[in-house]
Amino acid sequence: MNSESMKLLFAIEQRSKSLPYPRDEREDGVNIGFQPLKGAAESDILAIPETADSLPLRQALLALNAKETDLFTVGCEKSLNLNQTRHWKKGYLEFAYNYAEVVADAVPYFVLFFHFQQAADTRKFIASNRIQFIWEIQGVRFTKISRDGFACCVWITTGEFETAAECERVWGEAVRLLTRYLASCRIKKRPTSPLTPIYDA
Repeated sequence: MNSESMKLLFAIEQRSKSLPYPRDEREDGVNIGFQPLKGAAESDILAIPETADSLPLRQALLALNAKETDLFTVGCEKSLNLNQTRHWKKGYLEFAYNYAEVVADAVPYFVLFFHFQQAADTRKFIASNRIQFIWEIQGVRFTKISRDGFACCVWITTGEFETAAECERVWGEAVRLLTRYLASCRIKKRPTSPLTPIYDA
């Protein structure tokens, strides 16, 4: 990844999917399928294979699924890669709003992206690190509530580093930056009628 590609991007994924999605055994491992984690304890988070060797992902799943947030996580993944002798890492956090009335609209996700890219902490981090954030909106059929809506997947990709440890450090800091931001966000304009939770905390 060259220095010019180290930026924040917003994209719309043309494919859609259903949620929950099923377990899937693949050549590169097993996708355990969607796990509802809203209000989950740390012991439940530890049961997610992707978190076994990633403290930043464990902390992210715990924070974003906390009872007080307006979000729940849809999935996560990561991979540490080697390009000849240099290391780079790519992974994602996917999340959705936890309210039937909010999840039906894509606009609130763009609002999240806009304020994330405007934040001083984000601008400072991107300016001093080889990192890329790609926010991707995807259509989702929420079968639990029989409603079509949207989820957001944030891909985090590092540049290349001489050591795996440095690569892991930068990627982990990027995940923590995103987690702090998302966990602090609240729906600004709540309707007068109560919102309908998709998953109970």
